Amino acid sequence: MLHAMHRPALHHMLPRLAAVLCMVACLLCLSACHDEEQMWPSYVQDLACLQADADGRGTTLVLDNGTRYGVNNPPSDMEAHEARRVCTYYLLQANGGVRLMGTRSVLVAEAKHYAPDKCVCDPLTLMAAWTGGGFLNLRLALMASAAGSHYLGFHLQEAVPQPDGALTQHLLLLHDQNADPLYFTREVYLSMPLASLTAATPQQADSVCLHVFTFKGETTLTLPLP
Repeated sequence: MLHAMHRPALHHMLPRLAAVLCMVACLLCLSACHDEEQMWPSYVQDLACLQADADGRGTTLVLDNGTRYGVNNPPSDMEAHEARRVCTYYLLQANGGVRLMGTRSVLVAEAKHYAPDKCVCDPLTLMAAWTGGGFLNLRLALMASAAGSHYLGFHLQEAVPQPDGALTQHLLLLHDQNADPLYFTREVYLSMPLASLTAATPQQADSVCLHVFTFKGETTLTLPLP
């Protein structure tokens, strides 16, 4: 049974409401003044590899360009000698190290052959694609709910010779919505180790042609390989 909420008399609420509004206005004013006076440090955002020591502490951050930094505030929730692909926000420190402001795990999927019933291509949005750090990296936007689980992968297709003798490896981006409702946009990073592409194909490709199914239909993107 639904219970109705009784509304108090308006003339009793007016003095209390005025006091509350006055308090809110004062708090907003103080907050605005505080924000104007405070200088926030500039941080750097990168995809990187966070490496753990023997005690499971993420002590080394390796950027995709090969730069290595010691971590001044290493997280302690890793496995011993684990190498974790992360999107990280950090501050450069005077001692040459970095202070991590935040990290989130990056999905890593190897290129391989999938069975036909596993080649699901539910639509998504491709926001960016590039190679770096030994990975093919994608920034994607998924339509999702707060607690839904999606499945992503790279399906190997044919390798096509080009007129100049180069070889292009075709890849199909897989995305299983898994019946998750399309409530809001969730941004995710997905990395494919280029070593998995080399291991799965007999010939060394010079480029990849990525096939992606978006909400506007299929699109392709060709990227040179390092």
